[in-house]
Amino acid sequence: MGYTFYSSGMAAGTELVLSWIIVKGVLAAAGAIIALAHPLSVILAGVIAPIGNFNPILKPGWVAALVESWLRKPTVQDFEHIGEDSEHFTGYWKNRVIRIFLVLLLPQIGSSIGTFVVTIKGVQNLFQ
Repeated sequence: MGYTFYSSGMAAGTELVLSWIIVKGVLAAAGAIIALAHPLSVILAGVIAPIGNFNPILKPGWVAALVESWLRKPTVQDFEHIGEDSEHFTGYWKNRVIRIFLVLLLPQIGSSIGTFVVTIKGVQNLFQ
């Protein structure tokens, strides 16, 4: 990104940074939405995603799963039924423990896809 500012100017660098923030945030939030996460988990996944590449402690899936487990606490019954609920696709969203794992996994995948997409765009800008 820094080289884009240097080689292509302020406008191209700003465009790449905004693309980075928007694409990573939207795809991480989309992953949380697919996992049927709490709205606060969705928002935090989207906000944290652009920061996650620069801070190894803050990852969108980790933050969203932590918030999800705090807001929708799993019950003992959820732990007892993990086996049965994991046999059916609909059980993934019914069981709170499995849903927390989905909330951990899907925003991370969205953020990784966002990194890939924006990196390709940045490399294409270098050769124009």
